Amino acid sequence: MRIVAGRRKGMTLRVPEGLAVRPTPMRVREAAMSILGGQLDGWHVLDLCAGSGAIGLECASRGAARVVLVEPDRQALVSLRDNVARANFGPEVEVWPSDAASAIARAARQGARFDLVWLDPPWSAELHATLLQALAAAALIRPGGEVCVESERGVCDDSTPFSLIERRRYGSVVLERLAAKEPA
Repeated sequence: MRIVAGRRKGMTLRVPEGLAVRPTPMRVREAAMSILGGQLDGWHVLDLCAGSGAIGLECASRGAARVVLVEPDRQALVSLRDNVARANFGPEVEVWPSDAASAIARAARQGARFDLVWLDPPWSAELHATLLQALAAAALIRPGGEVCVESERGVCDDSTPFSLIERRRYGSVVLERLAAKEPA
């Protein structure tokens, strides 16, 4: 797996072996970055359930000003930290060894706001709805910002606290782009 574009284009990323880590396929990353505009200059990005860090590091490579990579698994953290060290972006890339819900609470306490939140929890854990509710309650999305959700069948419905911008399927991956709902 490699970073697709930007300052670290072509850099190989290490992925933990033998874990249930499911890196975002390169074609999904390429498509998502293209849809988001290609260059993310100045963006603040929260990559929940970061795994190897492929999404967050891709964003940093494309100019994001701040990237927070959240990962609870100790083995995955070894690969993630190694990838971050080798990419050598500096203080704009942070690793938070935490579960996604705790990271959302931490970001809210800090008053953090993000242009992009990438949400890709383990599909079998069925955490999407819970984490989307927590994101909405914490108000972490800047005006005009988005949440990108990876799943196997799509998670956005009428109960989701975000509006669906777009849903696309890439093989076994459904990618949904969501925006905060406008107040009624």
